[in-house]
Amino acid sequence: MSIYLGDLKWKEAEQLSKDGGVVVVPVSALEQHGHHLPLDTDQRLVTSVTERSCQKAKSEKVPVVMTPAIWTGFSPHHMSFSGTITLEMDSFQAIIKDVCVSLWKHGFRKILLLNGHGGNAAILKAVVQHLRFDSKVRAVTASYWDFAIPFMKEWRKSDIGGINHACEMETALMLHLAEHLVNKDRCEKANWRPNSDYLTGDLTVGGVVSTAFDFKEVSEVGVVGDPSVATKEKGRVLFNEITERIARFLKEFYEWNWEEITSL
Repeated sequence: MSIYLGDLKWKEAEQLSKDGGVVVVPVSALEQHGHHLPLDTDQRLVTSVTERSCQKAKSEKVPVVMTPAIWTGFSPHHMSFSGTITLEMDSFQAIIKDVCVSLWKHGFRKILLLNGHGGNAAILKAVVQHLRFDSKVRAVTASYWDFAIPFMKEWRKSDIGGINHACEMETALMLHLAEHLVNKDRCEKANWRPNSDYLTGDLTVGGVVSTAFDFKEVSEVGVVGDPSVATKEKGRVLFNEITERIARFLKEFYEWNWEEITSL
């Protein structure tokens, strides 16, 4: 059976739900990524990560499919740069809720919202809460890089501040997956270190407090991080690590019993 939900006939989808199949919903964005990466970077990366993770999980006998990626998300902080398309927060939440409620109605009980854009992350966590208590629908969410943060701390070449947006991580992954779309001559270091120990400018280092910035406040070119140290080979290594870790989660997720997971 295909890993793509859209390839299935409705009776196949019905059987998949009866078999306890896992559905992964990639969630992305269409937004600026500096001078060196394309606008659809987030969609390309989360789609590729989801595809490979599902393929690996399927090879371990996990019945898993993925939906088409939700191609735009919550990106008002990038609207100072041309080409960005953002949804209003209510619109974004409504789309995610409707997708999950539809899947739940058809009997799917294992839904992973796999995020590929930092600006979506907190909202997706809130949506999971709303779904549980407003619609009695269970789902889980994570950003794809969450699975490999401990690994990235050793993998990285950049200083702290080098992994954030259009950064070492995203550029390395794009060099591995779509090198022809990377303007390697424009990969310039643009680290941002906030002037407070309570904030963070790096995905691998959690900040104690959170706030919101327009990207124009922290970067003239739309980059926060150091793409100059990214390489195709390091992108291959990171891609394999991320997808292996997600595949392991999908295998465990398939075996979850919600009552046992939540039992005292």
